[in-house]
Amino acid sequence: MRKAKSISKKSNGLKRRAKKLLPQKGKDIQKMPTEHGEKLVHELQVHQIELEMQNEELRKAQEVSHS
Repeated sequence: MRKAKSISKKSNGLKRRAKKLLPQKGKDIQKMPTEHGEKLVHELQVHQIELEMQNEELRKAQEVSHS
């Protein structure tokens, strides 16, 4: 259980840091042509699915190691 809390704290820390950087990066995105923005959204969606799949695999591996 400690590992889960530690990972959660790290994740929250990364999220806070990312939010601080967002205003700097957001300006670049606003200047981006629409088609580039659409490509970026697509790439982010693919990446999100990849992360969800990795997360599922990690959960399965964790279940096996706790059995």
